[in-house]
Amino acid sequence: MDADLSLLSTSDWNTLLVQIAVMDNVSDAKKILWTKTRCPSIALAFFHSFCREKKYRELEELFSLVLEDGPAIHFLVYIGYLKAAGKDKKTILDGYEFAVATCRCYDVGDVWVEYIRFVTCESIFEEQEAERRMDYLRTLYSRGLSAPHSQTERVWRACCDAGFEGEMEGAYRQGKELAQRQERMYFDRLIVPSAEQSSEARRRGVGLESIQSEEAVHAKEGGKKTQEGVSRAYESVLNTFVFWEDLYLKFSRFLVEERRVEDAEAALRRGVEMLPGEKAVFLRWVYLMERSGKGEEAVCEIEKRIGMCGVFECLSAVRRVRGAEEAVPAFEKMKGHASSSDYFQAGKLFYNSLQRPDRGYRAFEEGMKRFTTDSEYFCSVVRFLYDKGASGDALLFLESLIENTEKRHVQQAWDAAIENERDFFGDSISAGLLEERKMKRETGRKYPLHEQPSEPREAEKERRGASEDVLGSIIDLAKCVPDIVAETIVRMPLFCDLEEPTDTGFLIDRIMKYR
Repeated sequence: MDADLSLLSTSDWNTLLVQIAVMDNVSDAKKILWTKTRCPSIALAFFHSFCREKKYRELEELFSLVLEDGPAIHFLVYIGYLKAAGKDKKTILDGYEFAVATCRCYDVGDVWVEYIRFVTCESIFEEQEAERRMDYLRTLYSRGLSAPHSQTERVWRACCDAGFEGEMEGAYRQGKELAQRQERMYFDRLIVPSAEQSSEARRRGVGLESIQSEEAVHAKEGGKKTQEGVSRAYESVLNTFVFWEDLYLKFSRFLVEERRVEDAEAALRRGVEMLPGEKAVFLRWVYLMERSGKGEEAVCEIEKRIGMCGVFECLSAVRRVRGAEEAVPAFEKMKGHASSSDYFQAGKLFYNSLQRPDRGYRAFEEGMKRFTTDSEYFCSVVRFLYDKGASGDALLFLESLIENTEKRHVQQAWDAAIENERDFFGDSISAGLLEERKMKRETGRKYPLHEQPSEPREAEKERRGASEDVLGSIIDLAKCVPDIVAETIVRMPLFCDLEEPTDTGFLIDRIMKYR
């Protein structure tokens, strides 16, 4: 079994981990997280599962386990949990303070940006406390600029928009220098050669050093001359390493920060030519084309690569460039390439942006007929319809599913409907009524729901034992295989369904107590 599990892909690992997370045993989740704390996708898979199952105490236990040395995404998820739970603003501010004081990752800049946005957008202070609010913002900007992180430029732009640039220029220069030093340390750990690394890696390290040296001069002196020096350093390294994806992205970010959007677009165009299969470089290039006023050209390019980018990326580009009304005919042309997720996102778009519930429902129904075995798609659609207040449409969708789905797949979808019925419809419809409607369709189910024969205890024990064997093998493997780098971040819920979460006084005090 160990040999087979060692060949699992990222998606297979995430599937197994989610299955383990719903085994109603938080200790199983802890065993995995202790061995894989550097894998955000694994922690997010557990967060997603426990939130979906409304296991709030288990969710908080996992937060207390991974927050202290986790990446910024864990802290942002935790703060989102505090907001969704309806806690007071002082507690949310304490959460932000805990995050920026505890997170040691370079991407803590994302937390600083969200912290500043929260303070500036929310009415934290009363109208008569305007002076106190300005002092709080002044202190917050100073701290955000002085701390080394990946979003120093975004914090500086927000500071300038608020009118503090004169006071904060010194803190900005200090913070930028510290951020560059920390970024250099990060790249050193990632790329700078050891005895076992190849000569190419060593040459890449030398190239990065030359770029960082020019950036340090530019940060200190400023001006067009030093800016050109940084550009030449990037171009020189890219002429040698033409397939270096991350450097194309980094070069484009530098050019955008210097207000040279057209030059950034040209650099990424070259990256797309050298790396035609790299989605990140391509999407960044398309985005900059839109910013440069070349929207139609951007849409044409993304339509050519619909297989790589996905239908929804293309549909979003059409909506931004041509308007929301053009999204409907565009989806009709593209839906041959669409996945179940694309159908769901398109239906949401038609409901929300176009105010076309009929067209949105049609997209949902077409997806249901095409992906008859995808129970996750089915549950997502019904949840969305219920959240929009369209419980009648949700019921119609259930009936349509029963009428049109292949008989051998109705069982799985129907079980999901009954299991989630109370969450979907509240008291407006009973499981018995749904069951009666379903039985009238003669879908081949032999027993009504309440008369289903129970599973023999021996079979249940055997199934549980097999699950524990798989769990043990995964825990053993987790100690020796490399960290899993997720190809896509596990889809997180919006925490909009947190009704009466457990009040445990939040985890800040608990974590600080046991540090």
